[in-house]
Amino acid sequence: MKNSREYYDSIAISYNTQSKERLPYLNAIDDLVVEKMKNHSNLNYLDIGSGDGRRAIKITNKLNISKLSLLEDSEGMLKLLNDKKVILHNVSFFEFSSNDSYDLITCLWNVLGHFPSKNHRFEFFHKIENLLSEKGVLIFDVNNRYNISYYGFENVMNNLVNDRSNNEDTGWFSLRNENVATKVYIHNPFDINEYLKDTSLQLIDTLFVNYETGNLEKTFFEGQLFYIIGKNDGTETTC
Repeated sequence: MKNSREYYDSIAISYNTQSKERLPYLNAIDDLVVEKMKNHSNLNYLDIGSGDGRRAIKITNKLNISKLSLLEDSEGMLKLLNDKKVILHNVSFFEFSSNDSYDLITCLWNVLGHFPSKNHRFEFFHKIENLLSEKGVLIFDVNNRYNISYYGFENVMNNLVNDRSNNEDTGWFSLRNENVATKVYIHNPFDINEYLKDTSLQLIDTLFVNYETGNLEKTFFEGQLFYIIGKNDGTETTC
């Protein structure tokens, strides 16, 4: 089974086709990012796990962005990028270093689920603390293993039972494309509380987005998880 970088190097040539199959959802997520940030200007924007960069560039074109940086460890994916004006970082997030502070950081389409361990996910949020500007926000979405609308009642019931075991392997699944596979972590709606527990970050908003239509849903049993995170400085952060 390949690691995330090897997997996306392998599927890069067909990535655009796969993205089109999930277009209503992806467009809805992009629109939510734009809606949440439309009243802000001169934003320093970092996109983590950018893939071919199309979504971050689309978001940038709809917002007042002063600088866009794309972070993607798959060289195969970055070769698909048409816009050579953006700042590229062809390293993993955990190898990335910057003296910049970012007003907007996105991590879209379950990128967080490709990190190799729970400790890496904890490290991600601690590192985000240092990368965000004072009023900056992290916006990300992850797949939700309690999403009955997409994964089905029986699968979600099995996930709920498995989660009671507190097994470290709970939540890990195989992501396969033809003959290429990687392991991926599918979140539950309560993981976020654990991630933020020992950080200076706060949860600003949570939305549930239908994985097929992109519509907003009322409960986490009906959609994937969309989060907005900001710094907890004793004042309320707004988007």
